[in-house]
Amino acid sequence: MLNLLQKKTITLSSSLAVTFGGLLVPVNMAQAAVFKFTIDGLDGSGYISFDDESVDISVERVIVQGSDLNNGYFDWSFGGTASAREDIYECGYYYYPGYGEYYNCGSYRNYSERVTLDSDMAYWSGSGFSAFDDADFIFEKGELVGIDNYSVDIDYDWLSGWTYSSFWLNYPSAGLSYHSLDYIDYRNHWIQSDLNHSGSQQFSTIVPWKNPNPPVEKVPEPSTVFALVGIGLLLNKKKRSLGKNS
Repeated sequence: MLNLLQKKTITLSSSLAVTFGGLLVPVNMAQAAVFKFTIDGLDGSGYISFDDESVDISVERVIVQGSDLNNGYFDWSFGGTASAREDIYECGYYYYPGYGEYYNCGSYRNYSERVTLDSDMAYWSGSGFSAFDDADFIFEKGELVGIDNYSVDIDYDWLSGWTYSSFWLNYPSAGLSYHSLDYIDYRNHWIQSDLNHSGSQQFSTIVPWKNPNPPVEKVPEPSTVFALVGIGLLLNKKKRSLGKNS
């Protein structure tokens, strides 16, 4: 698995780059396999690319760890609609002698907002470095059919609030979660957003895997060829001889 610096260097210096849906996928001049995946119910897509020389995936079913895929490149961007809630009137703590402290708020405004997570966010947050290495990629007869044990967490802690989100692929399902709480005016004005979604994984082949070492039909040795020709001549001669005698 490439570290972040290596991934970015390959992206910038690759002699051949293919763009799919806004995602830049580096492809070496040598044959490389490229697969696309989507998640039911979420916008966006992801791409995985690796050198064909990495592993033989032509068998009936094989599970390969990301760390075993040479020049493995994994890029994704997914989003959905989060439900958001913002207080309209002032909220605050109140204390009355003999009654204790309680929290009181005015009315709220409910609305929706778009939320998007991508692999760059995961890498820069420090949670995406080992996720690819540890993930399991499931192939059947040269086709990618599932991604398992892939999970990244993206956590931000700001003075005005905090945001926690995660993206995971546990075959055959996948999901995205997002939760944020922003204090516009601490304890008096805040916005909370939530998104929790899970769906099934879907795959398609962009560039098919090709066997870098296809089986080669054996060519008979010269001595074998001459022996076969000799046997053929003897049989033909015998056949003519029998014809004359009859």
